[in-house]
Amino acid sequence: DYMELYHKIRSYILEEEFKIQLGNHYINIVNYTKIRKIEPKEIVVEASSKVIKIIGSSLAIQKLLEDEIFITGNIYKLDLGSDSIV
Repeated sequence: DYMELYHKIRSYILEEEFKIQLGNHYINIVNYTKIRKIEPKEIVVEASSKVIKIIGSSLAIQKLLEDEIFITGNIYKLDLGSDSIV
């Protein structure tokens, strides 16, 4: 069906889905909505109905776009909780 194909292509191009890519010393979050906290040992980001809490050391934002954030550093813990994290 033409409309189904259209929506698949549109979704692929616009990348509306929330995604996290985690590597040895980085994390990339696509389609975040808000940054709650930025500190060298903790960064907290909202996305969809989740709050992503990154705990580590030497955490730094390397790339910041309207809907994408790329963080480097020594990541010890990643918490994907509800919005109850303050």
